[in-house]
Parts: sequence; C-alpha cells; structure tokens
Amino acid sequence: MNDTTSIGDLIKQLRDDSTTLIRDEVALAKTEMTEKLSVFGRNIGYLIAGALVAYSALVILLIGLGSLIAEAFIESGMDPALGHFLGMAIVAVVVAVIGAALIIKAIHKLKEESLVPKRTMETLKNDKEWAKNQLK
Repeated sequence: MNDTTSIGDLIKQLRDDSTTLIRDEVALAKTEMTEKLSVFGRNIGYLIAGALVAYSALVILLIGLGSLIAEAFIESGMDPALGHFLGMAIVAVVVAVIGAALIIKAIHKLKEESLVPKRTMETLKNDKEWAKNQLK
C-alpha cells in the first residue's frame, strides 16, 4: 500500500477480501463435506454388503450344511426331528457369528468418521485471526 490510499479504499479492499474469503471458505466446506459423505456412503455400502453376504450365507449354509449335519446325527442313531434341528442350529450359529463380525466392523468404521469439516473449521479460525490483524 502507498501513502495515498484512503481509509475508504482500505475498507473497500477489506470488504472485497472478506467476500472472497467467505466464498472460498464455503467452497472448501462443500468440498470437504462431499469427501466426508463419500467415505460415509462407502462405509454404509460395506454395512449393507456385509448384511447381504451374511443373509445369503445364512440361507445357503442352513440348507446345505444343516442338512448334512442333520444326516450325520440321524446316521448316528439320533431321532430325525432332533437331528434336523441340531444340524440347522449349528449352522445358524456359525453364520450368525460371521454376519455379526461384518456388521460390527462396518459400524466401527462409521463411528470413526466425523461429518464435521475439520479443515474448514481450522481455516475459519485462521481467517478470524487474519481479520483481526487487518483491523489493527
């Protein structure tokens, strides 16, 4: 700045700089929120995929392995009704544990993510300091 700059020009420059700064901050916030929502959406996808895999595995394994285990129980002399029940129950427990592990992993990842735009908050703090220094 030179010595001929008027107070009015300085105020106009401060206004223009502040407007530009606010626009840039809004753009940064939009970008950061888009990134965070992308990560959040991907983790929701993992949660859904885990649930679908667990469900599919439950159906397939309950039918196939449950029947196989039931036949083994029946061949060993167990009552057919009890053999079928135990065969299906064993498979159901195993599949439920696998599904629970996938769901717990996805929930843990979702809890780690925050939707707060941290970089934007930090730059807003810096901008506040900058504005204070400009007014001195």
